[in-house]
Amino acid sequence: MEIQNFNSKDSRNLVDFLNETNHTTGTNKEISLTLFLQGLNMPSVTPEQDYFIARVNREIVGVLQMVNESPISRAVAIQTIPRSSIEKEVLHQLTKVALSYSKRNSLSVLHIQSPSTDQVAISSLNASGFIKVKTYLELEWAEDVLQNLLLPENYKVRSFILGKDDEVLTGLQNTAFSEHWGFCPNSVEEIRNRVKMERSQPEGILLIENERSIAGYNWTLLSENSGDKVGWIAMTGIHPNFRRNRLGRAVVLAGMHSLIERGAKSIELEVDSENTPARALYKSLGFKSKSSNQWFEKHINL
Repeated sequence: MEIQNFNSKDSRNLVDFLNETNHTTGTNKEISLTLFLQGLNMPSVTPEQDYFIARVNREIVGVLQMVNESPISRAVAIQTIPRSSIEKEVLHQLTKVALSYSKRNSLSVLHIQSPSTDQVAISSLNASGFIKVKTYLELEWAEDVLQNLLLPENYKVRSFILGKDDEVLTGLQNTAFSEHWGFCPNSVEEIRNRVKMERSQPEGILLIENERSIAGYNWTLLSENSGDKVGWIAMTGIHPNFRRNRLGRAVVLAGMHSLIERGAKSIELEVDSENTPARALYKSLGFKSKSSNQWFEKHINL
């Protein structure tokens, strides 16, 4: 087995590998080459240093993308490895690379996510000294009827305007999630780049505001393949000064209406299993549990 750094010549083969491994080839969740390259061109990403490819006899058997979150001294290892007879060995080798990367970049904690159903990965991470710290639930809405949107008095919802709302959205997101597990503050440049990515459109980012302030937002994503569309509620944030006013429910519903109006047949999102209020909200809107992922943590001795 060889572990190699990313080379731009690998891009097309990597996209095919990711889609095949995640069973998204030909579906409305298929990753395009454009979306893949946009992700690599984010300001905080250096592909040649952050992306690793495992090969056996020149065949790709695993991919590791490292996310360097130096502001909170955290590394995140995103591993894509097919279920196979060598899955455990590939995971072991890529985890060693992830630990080495974390030490080299003086990051004090490493997080890795695994599907709750992948017992090979879970047992391997446990054996490597990782501790389970979080479970995130994947929820899906696929109902025939969407609830009506009712806004609290004196509030309205409008779409994000690129070039006007960039700094406000960045500040709102960083403030709304400052105390959430694993959140790393974003820069204005990062937000601008994410707005321009393939599945994101400015009209799909909804801001809820009164006459004085923008109080919260709902960031939706939309993917299409052969006319079949799926939507995501990627992130919802309410400024601490405006919480407990049912603004979260209103802006999530606004995002759902936007996705349905743009052709989405289903809507998905991810929520922390310990976030009881959010889970109750999504259940009341018709979301049902689909699957779950577990997060594992290991502290790095620098």
